[in-house]
Amino acid sequence: MNENLFEIETWRNQWFYKFGSEYTGPYRDRSDAVAAAAAELAPLASRYPASMRATLADLASA
Repeated sequence: MNENLFEIETWRNQWFYKFGSEYTGPYRDRSDAVAAAAAELAPLASRYPASMRATLADLASA
């Protein structure tokens, strides 16, 4: 899978990662947010090797 499942955002001098509509954090450093997202979402990436966006688009059109 070549695309990120998450986005990194900052708000009020703290870092968060966003997965779908959910935010997780806060983290002190951007690198902490990236590491947490990568660790927590790694099982999803390995379970669904196809593009998540394509998979979700297929479900939406069904």
